[in-house]
Amino acid sequence: MKILIADDHALTLEGVGLFLQRHWPGTRVLQACSLQQTRALLAAHPDLDLLLLDLVMPGMQGAPSIAAIRAEFPAIPLVVLSGYAEPTQVRAALRAGAQGFVPKALSPEDMTRALECILAGEVYCPASVEDVGASVAGDADSPGLTPRQQEILVLIADGMTNKEIGQRLGLSAATVRTHVSEIFRRLGVKNRTEAARHVAGKISPG
Repeated sequence: MKILIADDHALTLEGVGLFLQRHWPGTRVLQACSLQQTRALLAAHPDLDLLLLDLVMPGMQGAPSIAAIRAEFPAIPLVVLSGYAEPTQVRAALRAGAQGFVPKALSPEDMTRALECILAGEVYCPASVEDVGASVAGDADSPGLTPRQQEILVLIADGMTNKEIGQRLGLSAATVRTHVSEIFRRLGVKNRTEAARHVAGKISPG
């Protein structure tokens, strides 16, 4: 795996880089400290798996810069890594094309879960502003769940195991486990039975 971290703070570059390499051994971490360097590395490494982007560094202009990067490099998932998580800021980043908004203050466990969700193709935003994520990616029946998570929730209600869900959707067991944990957290349930009841409660008697 190859990940680019773009941040103008040396401690962030070093700390996040070490975290990624510990969690995913063999990961190649590239570093940039300005928007200009970021775009140059994106162009030179089209096989990047992920871009972690700080909103406050030389050349960055917030959401417009995110939109410009996404337009130029649409195949590379872009995740905002920020010390601030104001709802308006999160909403603007997601609507500009960011696939996630990850606060720097997240615990290692939450950071791992967030990045695994994003690498699995989902959108992530911090729990403190989940209503923003719901307005961007969710729906009225399952607030805060992404389309993939809603799909998995239905299969859980059908009684499928994680292995069966993975086979049906072409996902690894680890990815399914990550999704299931996130679904439970967002719905406020503790197990598959409670999750299935959530689905049943949305179905009107025929």
